[in-house]
Amino acid sequence: MVGSKLVTIVELEKIDKAMDIGVVDDCTVLRCIELKNNLLKLTEMEAKDMIQKSKVKWAVEGDEIESFFTVLQTRGDLN
Repeated sequence: MVGSKLVTIVELEKIDKAMDIGVVDDCTVLRCIELKNNLLKLTEMEAKDMIQKSKVKWAVEGDEIESFFTVLQTRGDLN
């Protein structure tokens, strides 16, 4: 996934340079739109993956935090 994202970014940079010069045709513009959509999908997938990882991390570490507060509460340190 990271490799394809990097390839997409590099190709978009090449198209952007060509657009700056003014050497583009309709196919190039269409390819640019496709690449931007692809990049958006890859970014969304990465975001979903990070959310899932944080949920798993919270499930593991959250239990540890809960047990910490339970100990404090049973000792009377918390009101």
